[in-house]
Amino acid sequence: MKWDRDFNGIKKAEFLQRLGYLLQQGYSLSAGLELLQLSQREQVKVKISEVLQCLKEGQAIYQAMEGLKLPNDISSFIYFSEQIGSVPDGLIEAGKLYLKQEQIKEKVSKLVRYPLFLFWLLLIVMIIMVIYLFPHFKYLFETMSIELPFVTILFLRFIDSIPFLTLLFLVFLLIGFSYYIIKFRHFTPHKKMTLILSIPFLSSFVSAITTYYFSVQLSSLLKGGLSISQALNIFKNQSVILFFQDEASWLIQRLKEGEALVEILKRRPFFEAELSLVIEHGQKRGALEVELQHYSDHLFVLIEEQTKKMVMIIQPSMFFVIGLIVLLMFLSILVPMFELINSLS
Repeated sequence: MKWDRDFNGIKKAEFLQRLGYLLQQGYSLSAGLELLQLSQREQVKVKISEVLQCLKEGQAIYQAMEGLKLPNDISSFIYFSEQIGSVPDGLIEAGKLYLKQEQIKEKVSKLVRYPLFLFWLLLIVMIIMVIYLFPHFKYLFETMSIELPFVTILFLRFIDSIPFLTLLFLVFLLIGFSYYIIKFRHFTPHKKMTLILSIPFLSSFVSAITTYYFSVQLSSLLKGGLSISQALNIFKNQSVILFFQDEASWLIQRLKEGEALVEILKRRPFFEAELSLVIEHGQKRGALEVELQHYSDHLFVLIEEQTKKMVMIIQPSMFFVIGLIVLLMFLSILVPMFELINSLS
């Protein structure tokens, strides 16, 4: 959509932060939105007008902003801040988090873009070689009753296998998409999370993200003067992230049965093992909200580092594969030429 291209993730993040700062300066939400609307393109102005209309109809802020197509985790920040009456801070924090996410996406995109361009260029060169160069090699070697070198045969077989490999990839893609449409999307949030955590290279990353969101939102609710039970009820009543809705219901039930939150969380596979220790330590010191905030900051840094490591593995791997194909391609050309020279001499 045109408006979404004009109002990308970074601009949305900046919009949320600016709105939060205006609210801190005493602007009402409607006045802040109207002021920010003045500097936007026409399509974005229409979307902000829709937000203003939803607010006039009495919708909650996070619901009114659904038309801006914010990610669920960002909408959850707005929802939780609204529950404790700290909308300005919530909008600023949501904007900061959104901006960091978009910056990471942009870095990943830049790092992967060049290797993908090289792959595309390499594919064009390979097609030209197979169509125009190698038929001449084959004809020349056949007329001289000489067999093609092994490396050339290997490269030609690799080229011949590309359609099969592409078809195989598409089949696996179709199977995965069909599984998602028919089964996965109908699973409960907990079953979905359990399946995702069973994937080795994703489990620690997803667990860290889940723990981050839970700890940062629980910290903000506790800072707002709520008890743990009241905070969990707010998690239960939200409908932005369904996993936390179900998880909060389960935690509340265990608490009603007399179990301690620390002991309950120790048994939950969805969170980092450190979370229960942080909560236990924070409760002993009487500063649980502060320790959860520090822990969530630490987790965010950890998630950033893990993302960078993944990218730093992906990019060199792509360059290695490209280099290997280029080496094979040139050997498949040079070796026959040397053999021809030797046969003529």
